[in-house]
Amino acid sequence: MSAIYIVEGVAGSGKDTLTAQLLAWLRPDERHVQAFPEEAVLASWLHYFVPNIHESRLDLTHRLVEHVERTLEREPDTVFVFNRFHVSHAVWRAEMQASTELEQRHTALVARLSKLPTLVLHTVVEPSDAEARTSHLERREVAWRRFLARRLETHAQTSPGASYLEQQDAMTRIIERDALPYRRINLGAGVPVDIGAIVEDDS
Repeated sequence: MSAIYIVEGVAGSGKDTLTAQLLAWLRPDERHVQAFPEEAVLASWLHYFVPNIHESRLDLTHRLVEHVERTLEREPDTVFVFNRFHVSHAVWRAEMQASTELEQRHTALVARLSKLPTLVLHTVVEPSDAEARTSHLERREVAWRRFLARRLETHAQTSPGASYLEQQDAMTRIIERDALPYRRINLGAGVPVDIGAIVEDDS
């Protein structure tokens, strides 16, 4: 079983659902589990257009990995769950055309993660579902709609669904390039996945 689970995926792909299922399976009332929501790693949609946030994200993720390393040395049974982490950050850096020099820090971060029992869980959407996922129930506020419109304008994309699929493809490329252990998961219509099978088969 891994000690670090990183849940990645586009908005609406089921990250929160999978994270909740994973945490329920891990039983944090019986095991030392530290869960970091996307806001805790500067990875919510509200952070997307914050100027020069890329350096701050890399500073934070490196410090968090150091925290993980030290905690596992002291308490090796600890489990960490991140709802978004370095993959989302890397995709957004590329989208916002951040300095390529920052990628050296990403490479160093991945090298540290590769020495730890890490598993990336990539939630995905089917192309036919992408447009519908942009308007899921918790994403109907005015701020979200304006965010999507600004994203489309910034990146000259044709529709929110197309934007989701481009971002999903970019995530896949980064996950495969980084070569950390990963699982690709399609939650479909919210159907629970067999977390036990994923966790116990991640060696």
